[in-house]
Amino acid sequence: MKRTIGLASLVAAAAIWQAAGAFAGSVSFPDFSSTNGLELNGAAIATDDVLRLTPSAGGEVGSAFTDRKEVRTDRSFETRFKFSIHDGSITPAEGMAFVLQPGSADALGGSDLTALGYAEIDPSLVIEFDLFENPGSGDPGGNHVAFMRDGDSQSHLVAASPAFDLEGGNRWAWIKYSAEKKRTKVYVNDANSKPSQALVTLNKRLKSVLGDKARAGFTASTGETENATFDVLSWKLK
Repeated sequence: MKRTIGLASLVAAAAIWQAAGAFAGSVSFPDFSSTNGLELNGAAIATDDVLRLTPSAGGEVGSAFTDRKEVRTDRSFETRFKFSIHDGSITPAEGMAFVLQPGSADALGGSDLTALGYAEIDPSLVIEFDLFENPGSGDPGGNHVAFMRDGDSQSHLVAASPAFDLEGGNRWAWIKYSAEKKRTKVYVNDANSKPSQALVTLNKRLKSVLGDKARAGFTASTGETENATFDVLSWKLK
């Protein structure tokens, strides 16, 4: 016997699907003409359809986090974003970061300008895009990507330098977490094509760092004298 599905059933199924999708968490910003769903802190503003974490001025700190805890740490997820670091001083500084943290959406680490805006955000898992080698900070050099955690800008869990400058044009990043393998991989390129090999990989169960759920977002800071503009142009997380 052929069965037909009534309108009420379709509506109910759609409602269940939407609720499930919202529960799993998703973020989609083709641009930042609207920042609904984000809380912007410190120097961060939306301007010209981009999320500007800091302007190119000394001593600036900014952050932006989802207003809901979008990431379930017992599930795999992927995120990708396009960013631009530009209009820097002769030696650009300091850097920006992608941050997962279970605390408040207004989190802003402003006590240490060398910490890219994530200082003392604890607990947290951080992927930093650092332009400047600070003496005594444990930096493996300037222009590197590294895993950090718990607001500590001194201890680099895994770090590597890309084959291109992070500052000076549009750049793309892809981050993939496998809950099954307990592994996070970060891919970075100066073109919109995902490399075949990850630049840095961290083998760590996210739940052990963040608990059950976390907010996602970005931080950045400039130095006292050295600086740059840190923009996020688009972002998707699912």
